[in-house]
Amino acid sequence: VIVAPHLAVSGGGGYFSTLLPGMVLDKYKNINIIWDEDSAGNNRMCFSKLDSVGMPIIEKLSISPDIFDAYWPGIGVDSMANCHLGYRTDSAGGPYWDWLTYSKVDKDGTIIIANKILGYGLFPAIIADYYQNIHMVYTNFRGPGTTIEYLKLDQDGNILIGPDTINSSVCVDNTWGHMAMDSLHYLHVVWVAHVTPVSDVIMYAKLDTLANYVIPPMSIVHSPYAVWPSAPRIAVDRSNRLHVTWNDQRLNPGITQDIFYKRGENEQCISDTVINRYDQSFSLSVSPNPFTDWTSISVSLSDGNEIGKLEIYNAVGQVVNEYKLAGQHESVVWRGVDKKGIQLPAGVYFVYVKNNKGRSKCMTVKLK
Repeated sequence: VIVAPHLAVSGGGGYFSTLLPGMVLDKYKNINIIWDEDSAGNNRMCFSKLDSVGMPIIEKLSISPDIFDAYWPGIGVDSMANCHLGYRTDSAGGPYWDWLTYSKVDKDGTIIIANKILGYGLFPAIIADYYQNIHMVYTNFRGPGTTIEYLKLDQDGNILIGPDTINSSVCVDNTWGHMAMDSLHYLHVVWVAHVTPVSDVIMYAKLDTLANYVIPPMSIVHSPYAVWPSAPRIAVDRSNRLHVTWNDQRLNPGITQDIFYKRGENEQCISDTVINRYDQSFSLSVSPNPFTDWTSISVSLSDGNEIGKLEIYNAVGQVVNEYKLAGQHESVVWRGVDKKGIQLPAGVYFVYVKNNKGRSKCMTVKLK
């Protein structure tokens, strides 16, 4: 034990408090916490910042106004040490509830964006990417059914993508969404899906930052290894391996919950084609991948129809280059430049080929 247990912030709890705080570490090794308390007749969302030994830097900052009841928080941090906060709000004594609400706090505790309504939802998992865009996965109870949904925001809280439903339509009740991002900016999402009246499973999906499936929803923990699982959490280590924990009652059903663990390898070899939300009429490959100076993009059309366009997007969804293509087999050498021939920064890029038959996509990584 390096730091002994001690009271860091007082005021949590109360009859309606969820007692489920969120916590994230910033680049200064400060601990940023979002938590809710029931202290003034309504449930209030609060923010605290501690140093690396748990001493308060910002003891308590009230985030939600008194006209809201606020619950079920989540928190993420970007490379500028801004904290991005998400939570559910209800109008106190009013007809509105289940609002997914977003606030942004800078490193000094100044509220930059206050209580912006994004839609319906609660308990968000929040991650900032290399380009400072904000990715959010959360549970939406508004129906039909209960869904796991995804949003992508810019630094001003504007919605860039979504809300998109991640879970399979086969399962109508889905809860406890959680998310991690690996070094290639893939999003790894886990959640609990209610399959039958006596069977829940833990689901997993892998997405790119444009909300396309890389691995569509699949079960990773199921009967007999899952008996009322809940609260799955996923993390990625420096080798891009996946680590999943969850609560389960399988050892003593209906009596106790235990914590279980599972690891996934998350192979980072980049496949030639990626499963996405569109019909596939193409064979698309990028080689070498990753690349430093140039890469060759090869396209084959299975039915011989004319190919319309090849587009290259950056990680924020902007078209940086494009080529018109015709014929059943085409190849383009891309030297990592934009439409004006200017070298683009190292990072993740997405190659799209599309015509009136459909589209196909592949990811490539430009190295420094």
